[in-house]
Amino acid sequence: MPVDRFYLSKPLEKNSHVTLEGQEFEHLQKVTRHSSGDIVEIVNGKGELAQARVDKILKKEAVLTIVDVHKQEKTRPEIILAQAITKLAKLELLIEKSVELNVSEICLFPGVRSDKVEFSQNQMKRLEYILVSAMKQCGRLDLPSLSYQSSLLEIFPIKGTGFYGDVSAHARPLLQSLQTAILPITLFIGPEGGFDEKEVQLFQKENIGPISLIDTTLRAETAAISSVAIISHFLYSRRSHDL
Repeated sequence: MPVDRFYLSKPLEKNSHVTLEGQEFEHLQKVTRHSSGDIVEIVNGKGELAQARVDKILKKEAVLTIVDVHKQEKTRPEIILAQAITKLAKLELLIEKSVELNVSEICLFPGVRSDKVEFSQNQMKRLEYILVSAMKQCGRLDLPSLSYQSSLLEIFPIKGTGFYGDVSAHARPLLQSLQTAILPITLFIGPEGGFDEKEVQLFQKENIGPISLIDTTLRAETAAISSVAIISHFLYSRRSHDL
């Protein structure tokens, strides 16, 4: 786990001066307790990792000089999680774990059976903070995108292959369905009450296949995290075999 890594959403250039403010400054000052002269890491979520020297720590910001920059080409598979809105605590957990498991995009939408249908500005900021924290914690250099769509319809059409979580008997096991999947893979997971009939009809119309993981009913966050883990491992295994 990179403990001295900080996030700054801007291009990182060698010998340039940058400023850490807000939560990143609080982390540098109060959590990792760095002082002038220390070397830390900065990521921008765009595949760049910089080594930076702390020059000055002021009252509300820290000034650093970038001494080196490493750039990483995008190599992660395209896994898109389309998640119906659940309770915030569950969303926070599944967003955190999805970042660790290589999701490239998270799209939130209100399901017919969602108890909550929209977010306040502060709630969205909280989810974005968790997204960034998870990226730093797991060592990723690319920040997955996080978006909110006002309805399921706005997500269509999709590219590649799509699946939706289903508890019915005709749903195929996810691992079998992945054998013929084409990237990107979009995974639709319902809220606590699952998808309703109209949503299922829409999936059928858009050629989105039903998948299952096990013969028990899973909570929304369990279904999302488990499914993403299986997809990510399947693609990882396929890449390793091709090397």
